[in-house]
Amino acid sequence: MSKVTAKRSLPLIQVLLKDPSLPEKIRHTSAHELMNWIQEIGLEDSGEIIAFAETQQIEALFDKDLWNSKYFGSDETFDADRFGIWLEILCEIGFDKAVKKIVQMDEDFLVMAFSALVWVAEADWLAKNCEVNPRIDKIIESKLTYEVDSYLLFGKSEKSWDTFISIIAEMDTQYHSFLYAILDRCSHFLQQEAATEDDLYEILSDESQLADDVAYEREKRREAQGFVPPATARAFLKLCDLDSEVEDHVTPKHLQIKDVPAEKSSLEFSKNLLPSSSNRFKHVQAIFDMYPKRRTLFIEQINYLANILMSGWDWKNENRRPGRALEIVLEICEEGLKKSPDEFSSFSKSFRIGWKKRKFDKRN
Repeated sequence: MSKVTAKRSLPLIQVLLKDPSLPEKIRHTSAHELMNWIQEIGLEDSGEIIAFAETQQIEALFDKDLWNSKYFGSDETFDADRFGIWLEILCEIGFDKAVKKIVQMDEDFLVMAFSALVWVAEADWLAKNCEVNPRIDKIIESKLTYEVDSYLLFGKSEKSWDTFISIIAEMDTQYHSFLYAILDRCSHFLQQEAATEDDLYEILSDESQLADDVAYEREKRREAQGFVPPATARAFLKLCDLDSEVEDHVTPKHLQIKDVPAEKSSLEFSKNLLPSSSNRFKHVQAIFDMYPKRRTLFIEQINYLANILMSGWDWKNENRRPGRALEIVLEICEEGLKKSPDEFSSFSKSFRIGWKKRKFDKRN
């Protein structure tokens, strides 16, 4: 699909909505491009775009937009308030249509997301325990309460409360059994919390385990798309501070090369470096020229390194941009290749050599 951009001063949303083939285009557009549109338009004004998206596309957008870091380089956590905004936007197409999309989503994700917005208590259990457990007293003091059959819902925040309850009511009407399966799992979380008297609840609870499982599945999907989780990025950057001979257990195996003919490296490398070359990254280019069949692999390695910088490096006062991350990677690999051309086995290895050389140069 060709890239859609706003013309002159015309807002992107107007450009998109004037296209009669927009519904079909959206269904064949990647989540990455859809996210770019939404970021340019603003989530609150993107309801007409999201309305045409398939459930799988919305889930992919959730992967990109519903997790964030408290500080740069830290692990990403689920943003319940942002999820609430998404629910509001989805419901602009009508609660019945929104719910049809929601019930097609992964059940574990919905249980985690719903439990981030509300406490759920089974009415009979609550009646037996509300007077004997101080944890429950704090919960039932919530002014946001909704009853659905044998369950009581207590809002954790006023944000998106009305929309969420409208969704629950619509699910109760159309997808009764599906809703109750979710509420039953959510109510178990509260029962477990009430029964745990120490601080280990936050670590050992089923709710925390579910959140970890959902985050792990998201990370696997994101890694398949080239994204590097912050923890992995931090681990690789720590590895860069060690001797380059320390084995790399961080970089995915498919991105590492073990069979580059080292005995040819120096000769072939010199042939591919012309004295008159003004190429800023001529050592990197020489590697590409030497092994043309590995061009795709080399590009994957460099993109992996750029994603490491995007995910786990402290950019300090510099704007964090993918293009700039790629440029920095090429700069560091270039330094690594200049210092140790005969040691080339992958761009990850060259990056480690160049990274350490940069740190040494700065200290001196």
